[in-house]
Amino acid sequence: MAQVRPRLLTQLGMGDAWDVSPERPAVVVFCDEYPRLSDQAKALAVDLIRIGRKARVTLVLAASEATSDALGAAVAEIAALKILHACRHADVRLVLGANMIADGWRPDRLNPATGETPEDAGVCYVHAAGARDPILNKIRLVPAARARLNGSHRAARGLPRIDVATLAKQVETDSVDRSAVDDVLTAFGADDRVWTETLLSRLATLHERYRAWTAEDLAAVLAPLEVRPGQVKIGSRNRNGYRRLFVREAWDAYRGGR
Repeated sequence: MAQVRPRLLTQLGMGDAWDVSPERPAVVVFCDEYPRLSDQAKALAVDLIRIGRKARVTLVLAASEATSDALGAAVAEIAALKILHACRHADVRLVLGANMIADGWRPDRLNPATGETPEDAGVCYVHAAGARDPILNKIRLVPAARARLNGSHRAARGLPRIDVATLAKQVETDSVDRSAVDDVLTAFGADDRVWTETLLSRLATLHERYRAWTAEDLAAVLAPLEVRPGQVKIGSRNRNGYRRLFVREAWDAYRGGR
């Protein structure tokens, strides 16, 4: 998505960056414990940070330490927004630069929570465009009642979906329609085997792009993964369908080699 969206800017009458709207939403990817990623995944994360801004595809990384081995200098250098809680002196130098400590950026002086004592939990320094002064900030928990209310409001508006233009452009540049395969796996739900007609019906409820899909359209999406429909017995009836295990294994193998 980060690669294909910039190619659509002129076609969609946008400026230098993706115009976010309910129909064409931004994408925010949260990655907790970034140091635990594989080397390949870390390289992809760095690439995404570098190219995602114009496409409004944002990667948020969290790490409990910022050593060069765990975090990597590249991430510290290119991240547009940096939030530092209680950490070590060396972490400040790696993430913000050697001279920032002398300018008053001292998250290393904060004390993390210990046991039942909150200490400086939630207190942090924020370094970003428009926030270049070493000012202490405080992040507070959202009360449980408010969180439930926010969740109900979000649910009432429905889940945002990736726009058709982005999906179509992705298909042009990739032999596999990744979003469609993900949606097929979602459509299986808790079922291990599903008839083709049932999958099509479930897909149609996920996104408008699937409403006119036929069995041939579904087969064409899964064909590059070498997954083909076969006889599926549910109850006492046999019909053409798919097994989730076969789709999942083929999808994992494909992504592992890309």
